[in-house]
Amino acid sequence: MQIKLLTSVAGTDYAYASDSVVDAPEEIARDLIRGGHAIPSESELKTLIEDIETAVKKQKREKR
Repeated sequence: MQIKLLTSVAGTDYAYASDSVVDAPEEIARDLIRGGHAIPSESELKTLIEDIETAVKKQKREKR
């Protein structure tokens, strides 16, 4: 998953600089986004937006 880093972060298997766009493993990317250290890249945002279902209008109830 591509993410844009807001801060520099490092772990046991990775080190990413601030303001860089990286292709991180899904689990690490989600953790960094949840922690506020990263945001999804523009291409990932488009994919996420396309996956969102659209709401359907409620049908009017029949009056008896």
